[in-house]
Amino acid sequence: MEPKMSASWSKRHKVDSENRAFNPNWTADFLFIMPSYLNAKPLCLICQTTVAVNLKRHFESKHSNFNTAYPPGSVLRRDKIESLKSSYHTSNLILTTSATVQEKATAASLRAGELLEFMNDVPTMSRVAFLCDITGHLNTLNLQLQGRASSVGDLFEKVCVFQRNFEIFNTDLTGKMLHFPTLRVVATDETSMKMMQEFMNNLIKNFQMRFENFKIPKDVLLFVRDPFVVSADGPCPSEAKNILHSIDEGLIQSSDVLKAKFRELGPCDFWTQYADQFQNSQNLAVFLLTMFGSTFLCESGFSSMNIIKNQHCSHLTDEHLHQCMRLALTSYKPVFTKLARERRCHLSH
Repeated sequence: MEPKMSASWSKRHKVDSENRAFNPNWTADFLFIMPSYLNAKPLCLICQTTVAVNLKRHFESKHSNFNTAYPPGSVLRRDKIESLKSSYHTSNLILTTSATVQEKATAASLRAGELLEFMNDVPTMSRVAFLCDITGHLNTLNLQLQGRASSVGDLFEKVCVFQRNFEIFNTDLTGKMLHFPTLRVVATDETSMKMMQEFMNNLIKNFQMRFENFKIPKDVLLFVRDPFVVSADGPCPSEAKNILHSIDEGLIQSSDVLKAKFRELGPCDFWTQYADQFQNSQNLAVFLLTMFGSTFLCESGFSSMNIIKNQHCSHLTDEHLHQCMRLALTSYKPVFTKLARERRCHLSH
């Protein structure tokens, strides 16, 4: 008895280890296909049964009448096989889609549970609300510091105003929270409040450290931005003269015509067009107004250059690049109707 069992096991092991490849002809002969999923076995298209070995015996014992209804090699048999294969793929797609939708629903349910647990955590939600509000204030400052027409004085004034607002924010944090609308509607514990106050104090120190080396006096910047609101005997002229000697601020302030022109044109046009007779003050104003307050112009210039110098402009010369950059960065807007009106037409004789 033992030798027979051993021989039977050996034969089964030999069949399993042969790792035979699926023959495509078995589809036409025995109506079996090989599914595409991992570790798949041949599948009968008629009864949807998987068979590991001896496909022919399964076909002849279970579906012997198929050859009679659909003779081998006939067009009728080929069309029937294609119909069975299409039906199988459709049903398989429905099952796969259903399983995928169920998996997505399960994953969404788990995420919703995690989110609900996160939102019910009072310390975490209070810190998120605080960061939402303080980040909003910082974003507002960031937008104010962008743009082409802002001078150093304009930018520095906005930073100074924001630094003064920090003291208001710090006081308001433990009060009515008027500047923290998101935090106001969220419960806050004592530990989180201490962390927020510490964060605000560190933020104030960070701003002070970043701008402590800005050596231009505020009154000098005010004189350049509006020389008619600064007293000739005040601290501004003396501080300005430390930068540039012989400032003639008194002569400027005595002219009502210049004051009207300043109100009409603004600092840049006034200092460049109507202050030639006050050379020293003009030099000071030009010195400050031409300083780059931020890297906005530089970065926008590089962005324009990267757009111009692309892979399609392989024959672009330095002169052409210079002309394209001037067109991209200039603020001049030509009046095309005027140019067309003034253009002379040369009629042929």
